[in-house]
Amino acid sequence: MPRAPSGLSLLLMAGLAFAATPPLEVVSSWLSTSDLQWAVCSPARAVGTDPGPLCPPPCPANSTKSTQCLYYLQESHKEEVCGPDLGPERRRDVLHGLRMRHCCEHAVDQALPEDAFQGGPACRHLLDALIMTDDLAGRITCGHSQVLTRYDCGQTYSIAHRCHHCKVL
Repeated sequence: MPRAPSGLSLLLMAGLAFAATPPLEVVSSWLSTSDLQWAVCSPARAVGTDPGPLCPPPCPANSTKSTQCLYYLQESHKEEVCGPDLGPERRRDVLHGLRMRHCCEHAVDQALPEDAFQGGPACRHLLDALIMTDDLAGRITCGHSQVLTRYDCGQTYSIAHRCHHCKVL
């Protein structure tokens, strides 16, 4: 799947540091309803249209780490990480080892405020908001992937057109 430019993903992740409302309301105040309803790109659609590198695959449960893979934040981590079994430092270490599924260049701990490391409901709420925001970044990138693949980032005002862009409607 195409990924958002790093500035967009950083902006979306930074907004979570101030989250004190229900997850999608964190970002939906400046987005229209249609932005939140975009369909997710299928993997087949993303092949060959990606403006940046793809994220490595998730690590299998019995990974020997002989191939490149990442451990991605999942719904199940909310209960595992935010429960009373982990202290703040151990929680931070675990979250540092997890990556965002779409914005995989970011470790989860980098996108969270200090409250998240204390565990409990605030931790669960912030992880839920982070998962939803990462999914939203994926949908936004998917919706703009055609523009992103045609823009030549090396030039100030440049779009790389090819014959297949000339479509008769």
